Amino acid sequence: MVLDLPSDMDLEQVCQELFDLGRAQPGLRLSLTTPAEGPLAEPDAMGLALEDVSALGVGWWHVPSRALLAGSDDVLWFERVGRFLRGISLDDVAGGEGGLPPGLGALDLPRLAELTGRAVEATLDTDPIPDPALLSSAVDSLLAAGFR
Repeated sequence: MVLDLPSDMDLEQVCQELFDLGRAQPGLRLSLTTPAEGPLAEPDAMGLALEDVSALGVGWWHVPSRALLAGSDDVLWFERVGRFLRGISLDDVAGGEGGLPPGLGALDLPRLAELTGRAVEATLDTDPIPDPALLSSAVDSLLAAGFR
C-alpha cells in the first residue's frame, strides 16, 4: 500500500499513524510517498520517520516530480532514504507543473534510472491520462533512459 499522507502531518503524527496502521493490519506492506510540501518534504525528515518506524518495514515510494518542484535534488533523497526505496512514480515537470508524460519535461530520466536500479517497480503517473501516442512516447522515453 502506497500512502500519500496529508502534507500538514508532522513527524510524530506520521509515525503514530503508521504504528496504528501496523497494529491494525499486521503484515501490511506500507510505503510513504515523497511529499510535495510539509514537514516530511525534506530527505532528512523522511529519513527520521522511516527509521522511527523501521520495525514495521515501512518503505519509501519516490515521486521525483515532487522533489524537483520542491527544489530538492534526487541524489539527496537517495543518499538519505534510498535503502527504503520500494518504487517510483514517474511523471514529468514543465513550467512549474507536474503530471506530464515522462520525456516531455525537466526530469533527468537517465539519472533516475541509474539511481533506482532495475529491481524497483516504476509506474507512470500522469494527469490527465495522455492520448495513446503520448503514452507510447513516454514509454519509449523511459526505455531509452534505462527503465525496464
